[in-house]
Amino acid sequence: WKCSANKSFFQISFCGEEGFCPFFLVFFYVEFFPCRFFPLRIPFFRRGLKGVCFHAQAIDRSSALPAAVVPGLCAGRRHPAGVKNTPKGQPTVGKITAPREIAPLSPDEVPEPSEGMHHYLLLCTDTWDGDPNNLGNTDGVVLVTLDTVQRRIIFCTLTREMLIRRPDGAIGRFTYITKNYGIDALLNIVATQFGIKVDQYAIFCMNNIQDIIDALGGVTLTVTDAEADYLNRYRIARDATTPSMAKAGTYLFSGHAAVIYMRIRKVGGDGDAGRTRRIRTVLTTLTEKYADATLDDALRILGVVSDSLVTTNMKLDDMLTAVGYALELRGVTPEGYQLPPSDCLSPITYVGMQTYQVDFDRCR
Repeated sequence: WKCSANKSFFQISFCGEEGFCPFFLVFFYVEFFPCRFFPLRIPFFRRGLKGVCFHAQAIDRSSALPAAVVPGLCAGRRHPAGVKNTPKGQPTVGKITAPREIAPLSPDEVPEPSEGMHHYLLLCTDTWDGDPNNLGNTDGVVLVTLDTVQRRIIFCTLTREMLIRRPDGAIGRFTYITKNYGIDALLNIVATQFGIKVDQYAIFCMNNIQDIIDALGGVTLTVTDAEADYLNRYRIARDATTPSMAKAGTYLFSGHAAVIYMRIRKVGGDGDAGRTRRIRTVLTTLTEKYADATLDDALRILGVVSDSLVTTNMKLDDMLTAVGYALELRGVTPEGYQLPPSDCLSPITYVGMQTYQVDFDRCR
């Protein structure tokens, strides 16, 4: 089969006609050629195995996508659950679903922002503590746009589960890019695959977000019964909200409770879309809370944010310029959007992981 030059993990398994019957698994490490084999693992051999199909998948933590499929040794046998149902229009490799090709723009094709439009990329890692030399996955990515000509404040959340083209040419999940390739690679993906040029960014960890919200006096949020139940089962402190969380209603959230709220993904049936919607809700609510902020208020908030982040490429002058744009837009009602929008996403289960393909042409 064809292998990319980057290092990948592969899993080889056998299956029988009764479904997925593990015969043995071989894990080996590919580093160009030849392969170096890790020890063989032989699980329980189930009696009655008739005729086997040979099936190979790449196990790469940064993409979790198959690299190749070896044709079945016995034609007509069943494949493992989840690999035989191919979405309409979806290309396949053997009988394993493969993602559509992604054709990024060249740097020269990426348009400059419109006059008066200023973009900032805010990222939050999936770790409570932050280390600029060892970033976690970026579970929260928000494109903040301050448009001083059209007078708009826009919070655009990017879904972590979507498939993009990685810097090495392979296809992988968006959430792994900053950790594995660096922030510049993520900015390049936003530019060449979405057509949005962003030069300035700030990266936070979850403790940073918690501290910022606490310093701003908390955030008032309205929750459903299902969300309240989840937050209680997560065992947030009884004094994490005011009044203490009980059922559906409106509460003043502390920083820690707000972070947990923004990480909710398994409530409401909308998965990552629900998570990104909650992130936008918190940002919008805080913006409206400070709709009448004075210059002193804005400088105090700037001090809180600059003291509570992992890393940024924004200098003090850049931050003060952003504060100026924000003050100019005081009183503007924030807008919130999901990127990509739902009608540009199509679900795909890949190596046991739920991800999404993106119609980038339509997104742009």
